Amino acid sequence: MREKRTDQVKYVIIAAIVGFLLGVAVVLVASKYKPAVPYYQRSIVVLQDPNCDICAPDLNRVVRFLENNVGNGKIRAVWLDVTRGDGAKIYSQLREANANLVPLILFSKDLEGSKFFEELNKALAAQGGLRANVIRIGSYYVLRPMWPTRRYIPGVPEKIVDVWADKNYNVNGLKRILYLAADNVVVKLHDTTDNDVILRVKAPRSVIHAISPYFPLARTTSDEIEVPRVKATILARPEFAKPIESRLMAAGVQTETNTAYYGTYVLANIITAYPDIVGKILPGAHYYANGLSITREEQANLDVFISENENQMLDELNKIVTALGNRITITPHYVVGVDATGLPIMQGGQKAFQRAAAEYCAYLVRPNRWLAFAEAYGKCTSGNCVEEAAEAADLNAQAVKQCVENSDQLLSFFVNDTARYKIVKTSVLIDGWLYVDEPGMIEKYLCAMISFPPKKLCGG
Repeated sequence: MREKRTDQVKYVIIAAIVGFLLGVAVVLVASKYKPAVPYYQRSIVVLQDPNCDICAPDLNRVVRFLENNVGNGKIRAVWLDVTRGDGAKIYSQLREANANLVPLILFSKDLEGSKFFEELNKALAAQGGLRANVIRIGSYYVLRPMWPTRRYIPGVPEKIVDVWADKNYNVNGLKRILYLAADNVVVKLHDTTDNDVILRVKAPRSVIHAISPYFPLARTTSDEIEVPRVKATILARPEFAKPIESRLMAAGVQTETNTAYYGTYVLANIITAYPDIVGKILPGAHYYANGLSITREEQANLDVFISENENQMLDELNKIVTALGNRITITPHYVVGVDATGLPIMQGGQKAFQRAAAEYCAYLVRPNRWLAFAEAYGKCTSGNCVEEAAEAADLNAQAVKQCVENSDQLLSFFVNDTARYKIVKTSVLIDGWLYVDEPGMIEKYLCAMISFPPKKLCGG
């Protein structure tokens, strides 16, 4: 009897040991096949970048916008550091799809079957007639950034950029450029005591090469950009004195302006110790020993910026083109900014953007027919405005439509183009420097700038 109990005890002990070992094996197997990244359900995952201080304000506004307008407050925001822990693991998955910008906002894939994206698009439409641009990567949907970003590739050495800037210099604007110029840029700010220099940037050769086009006032070497404090004396005909002064001052040039007459051919002389720099701000000016000269030219280039209510400007441009023909070249630009949450917005909303996309696509298809297409589109009252405008302008409507299908890329282009020129209202830039935003003034200035102006347009 005692031996039988002993055997039963042995069996119990053995069964317990076997059960324990099986439990350990299950845990080990489960841990082996456990996903590399914890799955965050019904969540907005925010991958923060500790090295991009200018990214945080706009990113935070977008997250607050999502929390307040989508999901009735039931979808949580999970904040992770992209450089370590779960944030680094998630970003490594995104890197498999060649993602290289941070910070990012992700949506968990279980939101796909809910009304989340429907609500998101409704909220965006209310902000400016826009739609969410998301890409599915692994277990997440990635929202196209609407905030400043930095190029980041894990494992790549940091590119240290040393910056010395005047106290009034827009350092945040500089950082925006630097963070997209090269991978893994880290900016270090230093105090400057050089009164003759507004900005000095010391960086690896690849960074300097990438950012140099953004600094027309700079003198550049292989590893350094220096922006001197430029001064210029303007001697110009009265109608050109103020526009030239405004253009130079906007670029950071210190000016002294006086009116002067040089006959009918010369419009202005600019005296400066930096003609090479000032000449970048006044394209088309002629160099001489102590400065530059702006004269009448046979042709003119117009950069046309359109916000809304463009029809009046189109009528004026049509009159100019009719009179000058191929002596005038027009490049259209469409003004798209960002709102307080960092989301793109255009005056007139979705309807205005649809028109902008169609007109710019017409320009890409055939530049010299843009004006005819834009005028016809503005007069269209049917639902087939692309077809009607294309027929009126002798364009291939299908080619324009195919271009319009990439409207998300056009939107991004418009935002960047607006930021580059910093022009936010319907206006014209003549020959890259003369800004005109008053109706009727375009032809007045052109008549003064064009050699042998046509009597049909200018009289005389």
